[in-house]
Amino acid sequence: MELAEADTFVATYADHPDRERAMRGLTLQTWLLARSRRLHAAAMGLDTDPVRAHLAEWDAIAKQVYLASRRVSAGREEPRALFPRLAECLAADHIAFSGPVETPAVSTVDTIDVPVTIRDSVTAVIGTVLGTEPPADARTLGDIPGFSSFRMMEIVERLESDLGVEFAAEDLVPEKLTHVDGLCRAVVAAGGTR
Repeated sequence: MELAEADTFVATYADHPDRERAMRGLTLQTWLLARSRRLHAAAMGLDTDPVRAHLAEWDAIAKQVYLASRRVSAGREEPRALFPRLAECLAADHIAFSGPVETPAVSTVDTIDVPVTIRDSVTAVIGTVLGTEPPADARTLGDIPGFSSFRMMEIVERLESDLGVEFAAEDLVPEKLTHVDGLCRAVVAAGGTR
């Protein structure tokens, strides 16, 4: 995809008046784009840190779009930041697949301490959804058997329901929602106190 086409591609979904239809379509498209990038990297034998990081970004975007689509279908606001993020990822295809360029990994996970009561509530919800609570020192949920993007959405919906909060659309990014600290900070940002 040429970069000029990428901007048009992203704008088509960002500006479409039927938000639910646009997000359903974008969910499929980002899944297909992420899959095609993985297949391309495998076929070309591209197994470098920058390529792995780029593929991880594609996976994160696909998850974020899926979450946004679920939110929009429930009548809630979508995170508008996902559209520039998608455009940046499309632009980065040319860099990631062109040669060995090292890019430092920047964590978007908020590791600031949170109140114990909130951490307890969050881990209890995680335990209910996954059938096992994360260990006390756990930071990522991806290591827990049974965790997936579907379970991630169940955790978000259950936290909002059980704790009486609504996450800000901009907090609905996999980098935050797949980490105990990120979920705790999203609860705090949404006004959760327990």
